[in-house]
Amino acid sequence: MVDTYLAAAKTEGELYTRLAFCGERFDMANLDRFYLTNREEEELSQDAVQVLKSKEKVIKHHESREAKTLKIKSKDKWLREGEAPSRYFYLQLKAKFSREITRLERDNGDTITKHREIIMEVEDYYRQLYRRGTVSDQVLQARNKVVGNLTKIINSEEDDALKATPALNEVDEVVENLRSGKSPGLDGITADSTQMLEFC
Repeated sequence: MVDTYLAAAKTEGELYTRLAFCGERFDMANLDRFYLTNREEEELSQDAVQVLKSKEKVIKHHESREAKTLKIKSKDKWLREGEAPSRYFYLQLKAKFSREITRLERDNGDTITKHREIIMEVEDYYRQLYRRGTVSDQVLQARNKVVGNLTKIINSEEDDALKATPALNEVDEVVENLRSGKSPGLDGITADSTQMLEFC
């Protein structure tokens, strides 16, 4: 279909080039006609007037065909470039599919591919993960292994310093070093507001 439009547009374009030349000649003839005196105009034969009128009709017809050609070219351009998916939309779509789980292997080794079954399996996994109850022996062993590997031990002085109320100069130093333009914390107060309140 696009090839048909292109072929028609090319033919129309060639025709328009020829007609443009004829149109220029016709315009010159019209200009000459306007400069004729009344007497010369009367002397023009009816045949010449008819020929001029017929040429004018031909040019109007070709101008309308030119408009149709431009319309076809516009449609062709829209078909080629119009709503073609851009790289941005392609990447968004690709990212969506890359985040979607299309296949899942259960604990027993079975593979599931149906969307509903995958959702049920994920729900069951997190229900088991966050259920209330006793901690399994494996988790306790892993935790004891991590804690047993800790080599840095806090002495009593460091423990007291960590538990002590912060000094005013420490608070001032922290407030001064807050980065401005950042989103507020859990209290909803921005760093800029905190710094401004400190000086009040």
